[in-house]
Amino acid sequence: MATWAATAVGNCAGGALRTVKPFTPAVRANIDYELTDKSIDFMRRQRTAGQPFYLYLPFSMGHVPNLPAEPFKGKSRIGNYGDKLMEGDFHVGRILDTLKELGIEDNTIVLFASDNGPYGEAVREFGNQGTPDMGNSGPFRGSSAKSRKARSARRRSCAGPG
Repeated sequence: MATWAATAVGNCAGGALRTVKPFTPAVRANIDYELTDKSIDFMRRQRTAGQPFYLYLPFSMGHVPNLPAEPFKGKSRIGNYGDKLMEGDFHVGRILDTLKELGIEDNTIVLFASDNGPYGEAVREFGNQGTPDMGNSGPFRGSSAKSRKARSARRRSCAGPG
């Protein structure tokens, strides 16, 4: 994995960019802990201020490269993919527990979404050690029999949007 420098904008719109930290495999493996901690802090500050809030929390779990944090390495039976999903469940639980602790769980909408859907057989290359539920998004991602036949005819090697 390449090392990238994460940048952030200053405190005001149009502020100068500044280097935050290098984006290394170790940072990537632990980013969901950091995101969850910052999100919980934000929710607590908003609740203390009596302000409603909108929180968008894009976890890295389940998205390649699947690099589980140390406490979750080797915890599932299916490799890094399963380890990272277990870690994701842990972080979601922390968010839901915080909503309950703040007394706002009954007045909060929580939405879960995914950007890509299941990888199907290709998931083996991303750290899944053979679960039976690798998934298929069917016609929603161009995986229907008709679109597979069309892709084959075009000699495409990668399944993309249908």
